[in-house]
Amino acid sequence: MTKNLQYLSILASTLILITLFLFSFSDKSSLDTTTVFAQISNNSLNEENKANIDNLARIHGFLMLGTNSLYLSHLPMYNVPAHSYQTILEAEIDGSHMKNYLKIKKENPAKPIIISNIEPIRLEKLVNSSSFVGQITFANENGDPIGEPLISPEITVNIKKILLFKQLNKNSPPYPKNLEYYLFGTDSDWHLSHYLSKAPNFEQELDISMLGNLSDKIKESKIIKISISSVKEKSRQPITHDPLTKNDYTITTENGDKLPISISNRFWINNIPLNP
Repeated sequence: MTKNLQYLSILASTLILITLFLFSFSDKSSLDTTTVFAQISNNSLNEENKANIDNLARIHGFLMLGTNSLYLSHLPMYNVPAHSYQTILEAEIDGSHMKNYLKIKKENPAKPIIISNIEPIRLEKLVNSSSFVGQITFANENGDPIGEPLISPEITVNIKKILLFKQLNKNSPPYPKNLEYYLFGTDSDWHLSHYLSKAPNFEQELDISMLGNLSDKIKESKIIKISISSVKEKSRQPITHDPLTKNDYTITTENGDKLPISISNRFWINNIPLNP
């Protein structure tokens, strides 16, 4: 009985203190419990949003392409929000590092070489930064680094231009009728990157030579979409192996221009991690 009275006394004192506290604000503001709880709720949501954004910080792998210029093609994943972007960058590295990269590439033309950022970062932040520090390694067919870093443990990569930054959706857009790729490059240094529509899909990067000149048509954007009308895509998906059985094809631009190409190197990469 005595303990119950003590508890009631403490509860009454607490309620009096709360009432006096709220009353003290009545002439200065319209503070009420709804406002207090709304502020707490908003603060909690802001912290949760910050945490979600921080959770998108990752190590990102990029396939290295190019000889005259350096291009980086991101290795995406449909089901991982931090990696669900098809991204192509034009970049540059120090002259001596570029020289070593070209030597390694010449000695291993069909072996994928990737660069990965060392410190975890959101992909969007990385591509919109002026530079990042990475490691260059060979990669296996899943895009995972293998072996020790090539050239140097830390290499500064300067980003010159974002050619493509497109978020992927496993449900859309629909597959194109024929194979479609992004074409980018300069002079005699041309590349194709398979256009990723809905999932399941495939990642393929190609080094090509091209008879004819498209430099004037892609001068501003430095990237255009092309199709290979002789090879169907929609009716063949899911495509689980290289659909290009020859080396020579004719590509068609969105404006209807047709040019013959010849494939010199093929990189069928990242196709298990890519798909849900």
